[in-house]
Amino acid sequence: MARTLAAALKTSLSGLALAAGLLAQPAQALTDSTSTTGLQSVGALDGLSGVLIASNWVLTAAHVASGLSVGSSSFVTDGGSATVAAVYRFSNEAFPANDIALVQLSSSLSSGVLPTLNATLLTDSSSLGNATVATQAGAGQRSLGVVVLDSAQTTYTEGGTTSTVNWLTSLYGSSLEGGDSGGALFSGVLDGTESGSPVLLGLASATLDDPGLGVTPSAFVQVAAYRDWIDATLATSGQSAQWTAPVPEPSTWALSVLGGAAAIGMARRRRA
Repeated sequence: MARTLAAALKTSLSGLALAAGLLAQPAQALTDSTSTTGLQSVGALDGLSGVLIASNWVLTAAHVASGLSVGSSSFVTDGGSATVAAVYRFSNEAFPANDIALVQLSSSLSSGVLPTLNATLLTDSSSLGNATVATQAGAGQRSLGVVVLDSAQTTYTEGGTTSTVNWLTSLYGSSLEGGDSGGALFSGVLDGTESGSPVLLGLASATLDDPGLGVTPSAFVQVAAYRDWIDATLATSGQSAQWTAPVPEPSTWALSVLGGAAAIGMARRRRA
């Protein structure tokens, strides 16, 4: 599968924000997804998506956060709603670079079970597999779909400019569409519930257009790459996120193989 992906991804890249701004939010945004009222930590952030990781902190894509207004934008989930009190985008973010942000809410919300954040940076193919995407699809409803993670990519180069992206990409399964930005990528195949505190691997960031395979690959920012920043930002309010225990780093040989896979070129980028 990795060789097939490598041959296919001579393609254009799109962030998920633009289409969301031009089109009405679909009732069921993810392609090949189902509707669920579960996974209540995933909520609406001004029509896009975010994930509640502490009582009043939401993790989302930076290009989603850039459109929020402090004091008037809101995060809405089944546990209630709260206005945006502050927005923290990762330093040097400029889509697609470091597409991650934290949003502090004006009051605490209850989502049932909060997700556990994955602390291990996934790099080689042996650590990838099935995952579940959850995005806000409408009032009280979420889209839920399974993807097959195929590769990890730390950088993306376009026009001579290299951006740090820290992506997990999926080629098969459900595909992201406009309006899915900031949605959650959870480890494994979930049944629409949050029992056992699902493990959050990443956030919906971009789509890879026209791979020539009749599918739309998707890209998700790995939360593990930003653990220090997430912890330091939440600590300003005396809060913290729950993380999994990290596993040992992959071997130098495995990293060199990854480096070769990550060097796959993609021609153009546009936001979605």
